[in-house]
Amino acid sequence: MSSSKTHKLRQIFSVQSFSWTGDNLTIVTAQPHLLYDGITVTAHNIDAAYDSVRGIVTVVNATTFTIAGTFTKGNFYQYQVDGFLPGQTGGIGSYSLPRSLAYPMVVQSYVKGTGGAVYKIQVSLDGQHWIDADGGAVSHTTVDDHTVYVTILPGWAYMRPNITSIGTSTNLVIIASE
Repeated sequence: MSSSKTHKLRQIFSVQSFSWTGDNLTIVTAQPHLLYDGITVTAHNIDAAYDSVRGIVTVVNATTFTIAGTFTKGNFYQYQVDGFLPGQTGGIGSYSLPRSLAYPMVVQSYVKGTGGAVYKIQVSLDGQHWIDADGGAVSHTTVDDHTVYVTILPGWAYMRPNITSIGTSTNLVIIASE
């Protein structure tokens, strides 16, 4: 089995306000952002004529962070994180699965940072009632870039991670095949 497409599970968060100081985009959020120094995010511009800004975060406080990037006109309304952040636990999101081949789907994950992570993949037919997929808990060590995979049997319509823990300054990234 080979995979022709893959996608990272991403999270989108709202921006309350933003400003530019030189080549630093400052973003303020209404809720604590859970980001840490060094993680990469993408700030999306509502005006399609202007580029989004992708860069490394410097945390100012619990609701403010900066991204180093080249000044771009427009209105930044949301930012995206690939994967999941320290402090996030429980079943997060609902991700649609492709309904095509009768082969298992591969879910690969890795950690960026040395805090480790523990989670289970859950599956559902309706996106509301969840059960643990075969394979049990996935445990990432405290080694940066530690990678593991699990498979999901064919036929399921949705998946999500049910996170037990993510270590300090660590990003849990999950990639699903299609």
